[in-house]
Amino acid sequence: LLASVALAVSSIRLAQKKVLLHDMKCIETLARVDVLCVDKTGTITENTMKVLDVIEADEYDPETMEPLRTMIGDFASAMTKDNITMAAMKEYFTKGSGKKAVSKTGFSSATKYSSVTFNDGVYVLGAPEFVLKEKYGDYAEEITEHASTGARVLVFGSYDEEVDGKPLDHGITPFGFVLLANPIREAAKETFEYFDEQGVEVKVISGDNPVTVSKVAKQAGIKLSRKEKIFFTRNRLAERWILLTTLLPSKTTSGIQEKSDSRSTSCDACAAASLPDAMAMLQSASFSASTSLTPSPVIATVCPASFSIRTNLRF
Repeated sequence: LLASVALAVSSIRLAQKKVLLHDMKCIETLARVDVLCVDKTGTITENTMKVLDVIEADEYDPETMEPLRTMIGDFASAMTKDNITMAAMKEYFTKGSGKKAVSKTGFSSATKYSSVTFNDGVYVLGAPEFVLKEKYGDYAEEITEHASTGARVLVFGSYDEEVDGKPLDHGITPFGFVLLANPIREAAKETFEYFDEQGVEVKVISGDNPVTVSKVAKQAGIKLSRKEKIFFTRNRLAERWILLTTLLPSKTTSGIQEKSDSRSTSCDACAAASLPDAMAMLQSASFSASTSLTPSPVIATVCPASFSIRTNLRF
């Protein structure tokens, strides 16, 4: 009876804070949480985006080429407003030459780029790691510098082959770097300060550049532990970077089976390490947990699309 009364009172208090319960047992589960995993876009930040600036790359020659903003304006004009990034691009780059597109490829989360083909060439806009390819190392320092401000960095440039929507065979010739940002939610800092007071650690899971994510997390008031290091691996099946930030509790036994080749790196901009290299080297894995997690709650499970999860969580 006492437990039922406590849960009923708790549900009333949560209702007053506009929290709807689907199961009374979740109150007890919530009381045991010591780590909260959140996404960046739409959770820490507003689900909108705006262009901050465009920076010319060394390969862009203003004397022989048309204005960079006009080139990007033609690109944006040819695309549809089907995501918040392109909506921000179309709002910012309003001036174009009026030339017509021959064909175009919409943005894909698998290839991380979009493209437009005009009579004078093929132009690509996308994530630096995926459009610069083998040339990425030449621009890594500059890209990291922009990302460290909390901006999302996209690369705009030309490609010397036809684009079919598949991963590019080689890197584009970059003309400029487009800097975008998501406004941080007004109540984000207050919310994360509350979690910190309650002893709840906050982990950010995102597919964006880890340097950008780290900066946004700091701006939102999320404390970064020096004992934590963000590892990210490139998944060739999904063609994206995957963040692996934490481990399951030591009491949990897990079976992890590597399915395919992988390559990985670690983010030096993030704080110090606790994740084993073996975990960072996983590209695609099958995960299972067999023992009870009681009394220790789950720390975090970062599971990208290519991970198959079979976990029984008993509280």
